[in-house]
Amino acid sequence: MNTGKIQQIENFKNQNVLVSGEAMLDKFLVGHSSRLNREAPVPIVDLDDQNLSAGGASNTAVNIVDLGGNVRFISVIGNDEEGKSLRTVLKESGVPSQSVLVDEGRKTIAKQRVMCGNHMLVRFDKGDTQALSKKMEDKVIVQLKKYYAQSDAVIVSDYGYGILTHKAIEALKKLHQKYQKPLLVDSKYLDRYRALKPPFVKPNYREAVKLLGITKPAEKGKRVKQIKKYRDKILEITGAKVAAVTVDIEGSIIFDRNGSTHTTDTKPVENSKAIGAGDTYTGAFALSLAAGMGIPAAADTAAASATIVAQKDGTATCTQKELQYFFSASNKYIADDANLQLLRERYNELGKKIIFTNGCFDIVHSGHVKYLQQAQELGDILIVGLNSDASVRRLKGVNRPVNRAEDRLSVLAGLQSVDHIIIFNEETPINLIKKIKPDVFVKGGDYTLDGLPEAPAIKNMGGEVKIIPLLPGKSTTGILKRYKKAETANGS
Repeated sequence: MNTGKIQQIENFKNQNVLVSGEAMLDKFLVGHSSRLNREAPVPIVDLDDQNLSAGGASNTAVNIVDLGGNVRFISVIGNDEEGKSLRTVLKESGVPSQSVLVDEGRKTIAKQRVMCGNHMLVRFDKGDTQALSKKMEDKVIVQLKKYYAQSDAVIVSDYGYGILTHKAIEALKKLHQKYQKPLLVDSKYLDRYRALKPPFVKPNYREAVKLLGITKPAEKGKRVKQIKKYRDKILEITGAKVAAVTVDIEGSIIFDRNGSTHTTDTKPVENSKAIGAGDTYTGAFALSLAAGMGIPAAADTAAASATIVAQKDGTATCTQKELQYFFSASNKYIADDANLQLLRERYNELGKKIIFTNGCFDIVHSGHVKYLQQAQELGDILIVGLNSDASVRRLKGVNRPVNRAEDRLSVLAGLQSVDHIIIFNEETPINLIKKIKPDVFVKGGDYTLDGLPEAPAIKNMGGEVKIIPLLPGKSTTGILKRYKKAETANGS
């Protein structure tokens, strides 16, 4: 069940995360083309829109905010148009910019992409990537010392563009030794952090291959298997206690010095237009650790957030509600009203048509299976209200149910037609219906609209009622009668 994880994600709002690294401006010029340039064999792009996003380490900081956490971002930008635009983007995203320092002599790192429909035609990079001046280096270290102790987790997002100098890394080492915070290093040059002995590092596959000196990368689909062989070497080179290697659409593999290995089940979809899924993974991993999740749970949460971002275009982030919905939707059992409300809101946003039905489903038989298949075909999402054991006894007698609620739930969860199940304790599901607000209420049998106590509530909410005849001769009562008859015959 994912209920505990959903609650821990809710606890992200209490966590303070420090992020330090390169602030970048991602600029997208979006247009269309229907003609070629006569001056050269290139398309002429008519621009339709321009989008600005925070990139690099600043994207990690924005992800922390969107996931519900509190962030302090330390970086350096220039006093140029790109720097001013980036400050505006950060402010609009809810990232405090007091600790984003301005260097009058530095040009802000910016990456400008020209998009024609779904295709990127070209990318222009600009900005200074040399190491900071001693003056700015000292200012960054002052900020690190100021905010490190106040943080529940620390992220180093080092793209190798000069913000995190050797002196800054040495300062981070001393701060880590003093405060022992969960520290996650995401860097293109992880070997620079070996002396720091970071608790966590997060290379992607390309960075891991370079770090290991592998000259022949594995084919897609075989990369996790390849990386597994180098667990000890990765930990030795980086000095880390735990390494989380993200491997594109294969997910991620996490290993530690105790010999434990964990691969995430959640694998991002392949999307060439998605940017920054690694930043999202890093932010979600650190927040999860700060919120008290164990390493496997934190890795699964981070992988889920990266999967969500990988389905979007451009430099994107994952929100707390999207992440909670991801785990709610993947869990067929709805444990409480909070999860139910979360799902209903998300399905409304997606324009999904909700079908609701209910029953005891004591001994699930072919009639039930057919009925639920037909019910599911009336919309997009089928939610089943399952009578609790107590309510079944009130309805059917003291000898029922034959199967306990948890067993009945497990059987229903195994049916492809059923999207979600929620247990209710009343004789009728009217209270549950008011919470779900289904578009369609389905009942099986020979009922009439006048004979259904739920019908008025459904109509008041603007829904419709559908009655599906059950298969003749298929019922739990019939099965029990035949069993009792056979038992009597065998006994005699």
